[in-house]
Amino acid sequence: MAAVGCYLLPKGISAPTDFVKHWTFGYVRTLSQWQKWDIFSPNPLRRVSEYRIERDAGDRWEPAMTLTFDTLPWWKRAKDLKVLGRLEENQWIHLAEPYLRWHCRDQKLSQSPRIRLVALTRILPFTIADLSRYSLDRTPPTSTVLAIVSCPRSI
Repeated sequence: MAAVGCYLLPKGISAPTDFVKHWTFGYVRTLSQWQKWDIFSPNPLRRVSEYRIERDAGDRWEPAMTLTFDTLPWWKRAKDLKVLGRLEENQWIHLAEPYLRWHCRDQKLSQSPRIRLVALTRILPFTIADLSRYSLDRTPPTSTVLAIVSCPRSI
């Protein structure tokens, strides 16, 4: 820990600091123990999302299932939430329709002609003072439709 701490010292403060930093460089790099601030993200993700699969009820969309950390089984959380987050960021948008078709089969949603994937998003405030008022905020989340597919009739 001391070597990692010394390795993180800013360069150019003093000659002894630079000497200690230089001395720890090889040790820290050889053992792959370096840490930098960028690993901890100076601009952390403040997006809080809930994902819903909704079925077409003719004149309205009805919730079929909610996909959150609390509703997904523990063995599916990491995979599904990673995919859903990337879909919301438009990085893996080509996977949105196959993901929904998989849910058609997995959840037996064939009685519904169409289903859609919706992201309901809130952005957490940046400052602590604003964050303390956030729990009182009743503004509805932003709703984004990520994909709509038709489920096959025979599953």
